[in-house]
Amino acid sequence: MGSKERKETHKQNIRASILKTARDMVANGGWQGVSIRKLASAIEYTAPIIYEHFENKDALLRELISDGFRRMLQKIEKTINKSLSQKKQLYRFANAYFDFASKNCDLYQLMFWSNYNVQYNLPTDLKKIIGVFRNYSKEPYIENNVPNRTDELIIDLLCIIHGYISLGLISKIPEINGKTEKFCKRAIKTHIKSMF
Repeated sequence: MGSKERKETHKQNIRASILKTARDMVANGGWQGVSIRKLASAIEYTAPIIYEHFENKDALLRELISDGFRRMLQKIEKTINKSLSQKKQLYRFANAYFDFASKNCDLYQLMFWSNYNVQYNLPTDLKKIIGVFRNYSKEPYIENNVPNRTDELIIDLLCIIHGYISLGLISKIPEINGKTEKFCKRAIKTHIKSMF
């Protein structure tokens, strides 16, 4: 490997280290606690090194959002099994979505609840996730023989999941605390059953 390639590899490694450390900071203290100074201290570089890779904190957080959607999409796509029935495949997709969100709560909040997602291309990434739900089934979904309801029904399903995740993250209601997953998975099953 030549000098130029080594420099490029070193630069990519620093960028990866910055992103990993920022992800860890989000997971341990929420996205609000991420700062360039804290990040520089954590990776043992100076702030100017971080600015070589990211224009500012906003750019870094937008990259974390993008990375979060990529990771969520990969988790959902790993569940693909075309030999399964549409119901079972949809259930697997929905569970993968819920599992990602519940295991990456702070990142999920950054992806959906922060002001940074407004600056980020959120609709494009949601369309990719909806596309997986839609495209990896054997035929279009039809409710009571009414065509062209696929996207609406998938959006309903994602809203159910997102709603339960939100309740689980912010709820002080004793009847919900600790039961979010159980309630969500029951609601997912009920909704998917109603789709066919």
